[in-house]
Amino acid sequence: MEAENKINSSKNLGRIFVLVVSLIVIGISGSYAYFTTNIMGKPTQSTISSGKFDVTSSLEGANAIKDLSLTLINAEEVATKAKKLEFTVVSTSHSTIDAKYDVFLRGISLSKNLYSADFKWELINKDCVEESCVLASGDFSTVERTDQAVPEEEPNVLTTVKDIQLTTESLLLNKDTTQNLIFRIWLQNDENRNQIELTNGSFEGKLALSVVPAEMN
Repeated sequence: MEAENKINSSKNLGRIFVLVVSLIVIGISGSYAYFTTNIMGKPTQSTISSGKFDVTSSLEGANAIKDLSLTLINAEEVATKAKKLEFTVVSTSHSTIDAKYDVFLRGISLSKNLYSADFKWELINKDCVEESCVLASGDFSTVERTDQAVPEEEPNVLTTVKDIQLTTESLLLNKDTTQNLIFRIWLQNDENRNQIELTNGSFEGKLALSVVPAEMN
C-alpha cells in the first residue's frame, strides 16, 4: 500500500498538463450610447449618456502558465505554491467614465478525471490590504461538458467544457485607475483519501476579460 500513501503526499507529482493562455481583446474607446449583454440572455440597452472609456490589460502580453507536473499542495500552501498568473486591468487617463468587467475561462479542454473538487482556482485582488483578498474562487467539479461521451471511454479522456465565468458580479474599474489581479490554479492535497484518480490528466484554457462601460444614472 506504499504507492497509495505516496499519492497523498504534498510532494507527489500529479503529472497534470496545465496551460492557461492569456487572451484578451479589449482596448475600446469612443463616445456612444451602448448595449450590455449578460453571459446568458438577451441584450438590453443602457440609459447611459455618451462618454469615453479606454481599457487595456497586461493579459495581452502575459506569459502563459505551463506545467507538466502539477504538485498536490495543502490548503495552507496555496499562496506560495499554486500556479499563478498576475495581470493588470487599466482604465487609462483618456477615460471619462468608469468601466466594469468580468473574468472568464474560455476554450476549455479538461480530462474527465479532473472534474473534481480537488482541482481548484481563485481570483485574487493583489492590491487588497484586508485579511481576505479573494474576489472569486471555485473548482472544476460542476463544469458542463459540451462534447458527447463515448461508451467505455477512458477515465482521463479529454473533453471540452463550457466557458466558466469566474466573477459572479462584475468588478468596478474606476476611470484612470489600475487594478492588479492574480489567477491561481492548483490540485489540493487530501491526506484522508487516495487521490490517484487525479494523475495523468490534462487541462487547457484561456483567461479572458469582458469589459463594458459602467452604468451611470
